[in-house]
Amino acid sequence: MNLKILIYVFFLSGVFTLVAQDVVPKNNGQENDYLINSRQRFRIGEILDAGITRAEIPVANADKLIPADIAEKTYAVVRVRLDANRSIGIHDFSMIHNYQPFPCVAIRPPSGKFNAEKRIFSASKKPEIYDLLFILNVPNFRGTIKYRCTLHYNLSTSGLTNVDIEFKNYNRSPVVLNNSGQG
Repeated sequence: MNLKILIYVFFLSGVFTLVAQDVVPKNNGQENDYLINSRQRFRIGEILDAGITRAEIPVANADKLIPADIAEKTYAVVRVRLDANRSIGIHDFSMIHNYQPFPCVAIRPPSGKFNAEKRIFSASKKPEIYDLLFILNVPNFRGTIKYRCTLHYNLSTSGLTNVDIEFKNYNRSPVVLNNSGQG
């Protein structure tokens, strides 16, 4: 066999292993196996933390963007660190809960506030941290349940488009996230 082909096959097997590690659960499928509060790769960076609550999260200028037809509003916040030179917008991702997609309604830097008018955050030469806000319809929300949802990348049908996330449940308290990715 040609040496170039062997090197190419070896390279591809290494790339496949790296990609596969991003989308498979750890602990071989045991309960609580998703990488909650530890760094988990997604399409354009790392997921650092995630929280869900029934406590209303204020969003400036949200009168037209937040769906009015959601009866049981539940707020899901995902803290991400973008890779260098990556941008992010509210139309890039949706959250899937019970097979129903919910759009991202706002994004903020951790020190800022959610503002629905700021729809795109431009690329930076260094990794940047942002919070993504989704408003889900979760009937019979309970503060003792561990909720899992899927972060879906809307702009492509190939590659890493879906990542499962387990949320810290804050019940009716404000969501407090950390930047380290270590719970």
